[in-house]
Amino acid sequence: MSQESIQQTFEVTSPANLYLSNICGSVEIRPGQDDLIQVTAVKHSGNCDAEHTQIQLEQGDDGAVSVKTHFDAANLLVKFHAPQPCCVDYIVEVPTKADVRVKGVSCSILVKGLAGKTDVKTVSGDIQLVDLNGPFVLDSVSGDISGENLAGGMKVNLVSGDLHLKNAQIPSLHATTVSGDLAIETPLGEGPYKINSVSGDAELVVPGDTSCKLTINSLSGDLLTDLPVDSASRSHGHQWASIQGGGVEVAYHSVSGDLCIHHSENVRPVRAASGQPIAPAVDRRAILDKLDQGEMSVEEALTQLRA
Repeated sequence: MSQESIQQTFEVTSPANLYLSNICGSVEIRPGQDDLIQVTAVKHSGNCDAEHTQIQLEQGDDGAVSVKTHFDAANLLVKFHAPQPCCVDYIVEVPTKADVRVKGVSCSILVKGLAGKTDVKTVSGDIQLVDLNGPFVLDSVSGDISGENLAGGMKVNLVSGDLHLKNAQIPSLHATTVSGDLAIETPLGEGPYKINSVSGDAELVVPGDTSCKLTINSLSGDLLTDLPVDSASRSHGHQWASIQGGGVEVAYHSVSGDLCIHHSENVRPVRAASGQPIAPAVDRRAILDKLDQGEMSVEEALTQLRA
């Protein structure tokens, strides 16, 4: 397989802006020099149409750098099979505080080490985010999104894909998902946290002293938590709960899915029993300690362990 490599460097001023679009291959965006955007593109010319797969690099009057894989097969005469674009792999180094906007089709995307706005959209490709300060706008169809050490408000849309964030600081969240789960490890900020799901669960892993108000509107879903519940109620598909005095709003609207919020040191709580608004996880160690210290009878311990 032959390949073609292109390298180009652009001088930029703050705030730097990068717009990148790729239709097959991979994208990696990472921090570089403060006044430069450096682009390396490698086009792989295997069983594809290398002639009509073009790499376009340009800088606008506003200083923004545009990088694009362009495939124009509109005027080709197709006899036996449709021509296919070549895969292109991009590595782009940008100033740390640059705003980046990336679109990909059949393309994996990695963004790391930046402190500007991150806007990423993919179809049939995974997104990986590492060591970033937001805000974030994420959109994925048939691809998963994973992140670690992220900080900033987030808007996300998922279709047939999951979102998993570890060690994050997400002060507000607006999420929509179709056939996908959300799992986010973060302290709760000023909010709000609003999640809409057609089919999928939402899990928030939070510190043990978290205070919040939980609401869920679902045809077949439950509220699950192992945090202390002040009050809870259920009525016609709606559930409410106040956690440790209430506070920031966490709202979940779902056709079929659970909202789970639990302490980072505990395992995921079990599903609520029928007719119960919330099923806190059973802390078996605490129960056994109380039994051993004589603070609880055997009957009381068995009752709680079976709950």
